[in-house]
Amino acid sequence: MTVTSRGLIVLAEDQDSLRKLYRDVLEAHGFSVFTANNGEQAIQLCISNTPKLLILDIMMPGMDGIEACGRIRKILGSTVPIIFLSSLDTRETVRACLEAGGDDYIIKSESLAKLIERVEFWTRPKTPHARERRREVLTSARDALARPQAELASRQLKLAEGPPTIQNDDVLLRVSRVVALARALANPDFGNVHAEQVFMLGYLTGSVEYWAQRTPEVKRRFDEYLRAALRDTGIVDKAQGDRLIAALIDFVNEQTFKSGRAAGRREANEAENGAGPFEPMALRDFEESRRAPDGRR
Repeated sequence: MTVTSRGLIVLAEDQDSLRKLYRDVLEAHGFSVFTANNGEQAIQLCISNTPKLLILDIMMPGMDGIEACGRIRKILGSTVPIIFLSSLDTRETVRACLEAGGDDYIIKSESLAKLIERVEFWTRPKTPHARERRREVLTSARDALARPQAELASRQLKLAEGPPTIQNDDVLLRVSRVVALARALANPDFGNVHAEQVFMLGYLTGSVEYWAQRTPEVKRRFDEYLRAALRDTGIVDKAQGDRLIAALIDFVNEQTFKSGRAAGRREANEAENGAGPFEPMALRDFEESRRAPDGRR
């Protein structure tokens, strides 16, 4: 296969839905992606097609990500950056991944925007900043090793009882996939201005409403799903997101919000029921509608 893109990424993830989500989002950002569902397959792909970046899940059938990382380092050396992507968040696990040769580590509950941000970083030409980034991750992991085990257990329990995340909730995964694709088609900076944030809030509201009409659990926990979807976009921090949702009642009659809401419902429906390739264009169309004739906002 001839790769004519921003570069080849090998992605190893054993969960089918997440593997498809990450592949679609990375391809929407211009990368070619070869996928594997275990460590052995990832090694073979790296040998046959030296990638620009390797993304490894940890817990996979057969050979896990940590063992695969160590073997790939012996074969390819340090030329290929390796990001670990896992739901395991103990610092002992982070340390094991980095000592096996990983360069970075992302918890799956992080937003898709955060994943793309890290991929963009590691696929740029190598600079001293890359070494600094790895040193920061290692330092953070080692510093946190002293945390009492009881605190870790408490945090993990809290996470298990918390809001839906893309690795444990199929509806949020579907919403997040559509939004991530929509952002890839719009400007990478979409959401930096207030009008775009209001449009995005409406878009997410419409998308979650689409699923609330079909899934009683989403309807019952509507606010939780909306917060989780907004968090996953990565366009605002938690405090900004809380303020946006707290002001939701003030936005519902604004044309920007209403337009986003209608678009969110429409594109959620198209993603589930449309025939042929699906391209969520609403964010890009809104962005372009706000541009002045000379290209300025």
